[in-house]
This record gives sequence, structure tokens and C-alpha cells, in this order.
Amino acid sequence: MIASCKGPNGTAMTRSPGKCCDRSVRLGIIKRFAKGKNTLLFYVMNIANWLARSAHVFPNHPALVMGARPAVSYREFANSAATIARVLVGGPGRPSREPGNRIALLADNCPAYLEAMYAIWWAGCVAVPINAKLHTREAVFILADAAVSVCFVSAEWAERLDGMAGALPP
Repeated sequence: MIASCKGPNGTAMTRSPGKCCDRSVRLGIIKRFAKGKNTLLFYVMNIANWLARSAHVFPNHPALVMGARPAVSYREFANSAATIARVLVGGPGRPSREPGNRIALLADNCPAYLEAMYAIWWAGCVAVPINAKLHTREAVFILADAAVSVCFVSAEWAERLDGMAGALPP
């Protein structure tokens, strides 16, 4: 038997009975496709489901550690990612991103980078991580070639990209 609950992006999630509790987030979305008289079931995975599950099962455990100290708990990490994902998905009067849209990340490694990465996945979009060690022209080429709709950047990269704005797609 499989029970369902809500997960990232408001999608239906599945879970096995007897695990955690009825509202826990599990492995993936079940899709049903009719094929003749048979029904084919398969899971569509979203890595953000694992973060939502971890936030539910281990809310106060450290999700990110910087040096010897915990930086963020799973609950805080999931809440930040979900908040950013809600902004990406949009709403009345706000621009929105459709599932499958490409969103770039251009920054050094830090907790905010990971929060943005999980938010992109949570919204059902495709993350396009770009190495922060690249030359500005290389990063601009990747942004244009990948046809990204949004780019999360650090303050340093925002300054570097200002001079290349004409080379970026609209």
C-alpha cells in the first residue's frame, strides 16, 4: 500500500505505510500511464524530496557544517530553500518560472549557494551550476548557451557581469 502527501512544488509524494508518520515526505512522485490493460508505475525523483524528508525526520540535526560548527539545521535549510522556491514559482503579479526552466548559479561555495540549488530543484527547475573560477567570457558563454531564465550570482560576479550585459540573452 502506498500513501500520499505533499512535497516540493505542491506535488503529490508517496510513502510506505508504517514509516515515520502519515505526513512524512517520501521518495518520489508516482506517475501512472495506461498501456493497454496494464498500468505502468514509475517514480519521478526530485532531490529536493530528500531535503524535505530530512527536515521532517531530523529537523534539528545539522544539514551544513562549516569548519567544526554546524551552520544550518535541516529545518532551517529546508525552510530557506522552500522560501526561495516559492519566489521562483511566482504568484499573482510576480514573474514565475515553469518546471524545467534553466536557472544558473554563479558563486563561490557557501550555504546560500546550496540553498539556491535546492530551491531550484524544489521549484522543479533545472540547475545550471557554473564554476566560479571561470573567466567572465566563459561564464557569459555558458549563460547564453544554456538559455537560462534566471541566474543567482554573488556580489563579486554581479560586478563582473555588469560589463558583459550586452552579451547576455534578454
